[in-house]
Amino acid sequence: MDCDRGHFLLTHLLVENMKKTSRNSDVEGRIVLVSSEAHNVTYQEGICLNKINDESGYNSYLAYGQSKLVNILHANELSRHFKALLVLFES
Repeated sequence: MDCDRGHFLLTHLLVENMKKTSRNSDVEGRIVLVSSEAHNVTYQEGICLNKINDESGYNSYLAYGQSKLVNILHANELSRHFKALLVLFES
């Protein structure tokens, strides 16, 4: 899931600037997070943080699917959290 930390960090770093811009301009901001259908193919247990460094339980296809699932959950949480603001987050 290391690749998804970059998406999370970039979004986190941009949010305050987007809120400020939205308040000053009355134009909504938009963050678009892209995922894929691979989120349907992940570990049976769901998100398995305990398998990140476990070579015996690691599967690259399932790990990729897990990373796409994390992207979707991140977008959904942003949408829920910022729903009342002028900044629009879409998932």
